[in-house]
Amino acid sequence: MSLLGYHVPLLRSIPEELGLAPVGAVAQRPGVADVCRITVHYYDRRACDSVATVINSRTSGASLETVYRRALGHKPLTHPLTEARYRAFFLALRAAGFDKLVDQDGLPAYDSTDVWMIERAAGTFIRSVVVAPTIVHSAPHKALITAVQTHLPEALRMVK
Repeated sequence: MSLLGYHVPLLRSIPEELGLAPVGAVAQRPGVADVCRITVHYYDRRACDSVATVINSRTSGASLETVYRRALGHKPLTHPLTEARYRAFFLALRAAGFDKLVDQDGLPAYDSTDVWMIERAAGTFIRSVVVAPTIVHSAPHKALITAVQTHLPEALRMVK
């Protein structure tokens, strides 16, 4: 079984296990302009898998909520985002061509690397991309990883 065949269902099950609504459902809430979610799976369990969701609301602005599997009682850590920071992240996703990217090529056929699923939803539009940040080779996928690392470092904070 390929890594994607195994990890896509695994990555999709993490938010569900944590009781989080799918990004499409969050994007449909009144006042929500768009949503971005980063689900992180650590293959060797050195840290808790996590789900970080950026919600950009027309009324209250942008915020980041991170929930950890097996930690903190699944209570979200919430960080407000300034408009400038949110805009910089959104523009970095656009510059990476996120809305047209496919899952990263060249992933190993076994569970030997950390993987992320980055999802974006706005209205009825939903897109997801799976990447392995330690073995990425393509420029657009590197740009996507850099966008998260640069603009949303809290989304990648490890909890053991």
